[in-house]
Amino acid sequence: VNTLTDASSNNSTAMSTINQGTAKAWACFVQDTSHTFHDSFNMASLTDSGAGFSAVSYTNNFNNDDYASPGLSGKGGARLYLDSVGDAGKGTSSMQLYVANTSGTGTDADDVNISGLGDLA
Repeated sequence: VNTLTDASSNNSTAMSTINQGTAKAWACFVQDTSHTFHDSFNMASLTDSGAGFSAVSYTNNFNNDDYASPGLSGKGGARLYLDSVGDAGKGTSSMQLYVANTSGTGTDADDVNISGLGDLA
């Protein structure tokens, strides 16, 4: 299949657009004591690395570490930092992230949302 077309044949999209335009990994999780996924896609594990620190590992790796990684935190006043945690940061098989309050202190968030947009290996 090279092109998908709707039932009325009015709208069509090339498969390359669909492949390039979809998230290859995403997750919504909580950073409290349970540190668990609410829901996820292509996520193998979630690790608690301290207050505000988390690491996610992918089930299927990315082709390189140049993928986009937008995200947000659902805790009032908290900021989510992606790809900025030590030397590990963002890799082909995992991503580390940090949630901080407005003073810059690590804080666990009730709702963290991240995604990976790029090519899988």
